[in-house]
Amino acid sequence: MSIQQLDADKFRQELAGLTVPGEELSETALEEAKEQSISLCCILAKVFGNDLDRKTLWERIGNGLEVCAIKSRNDIERFLNELFDYVRGSPGDVAANDDARNWIDYTGHLDPEIQRLIIRVCTERRFIIVLKARNRWKEFKELGI
Repeated sequence: MSIQQLDADKFRQELAGLTVPGEELSETALEEAKEQSISLCCILAKVFGNDLDRKTLWERIGNGLEVCAIKSRNDIERFLNELFDYVRGSPGDVAANDDARNWIDYTGHLDPEIQRLIIRVCTERRFIIVLKARNRWKEFKELGI
């Protein structure tokens, strides 16, 4: 029998309940989680609080992914609520955002394992997720969406 070694980051994530040891998911599930994570970051950019400096938008979203994942304890609704609060989205702006409503409806019906995977992807791949979300956001702005 061998003992698996964890790096400090993986150990911290397991302590926070962000990973499930031995959990292996399909490549399709991973791609879906990445796509939902990118979409979520675009939604956060849309509801980003007016009292915050827009120059910090992507930095704040990236930091929020990690901070809010720990606070959420793998609960997707709590994760989302914490994120909206972290970017100081107003309840009215969030409620009026069709993309946010659709994201909540869609992810709310996913298997809990996939919901946890979305949260995990948001932390383990946050730099890549934020980079891709920023690129998508630029495309949206150019198209006037």
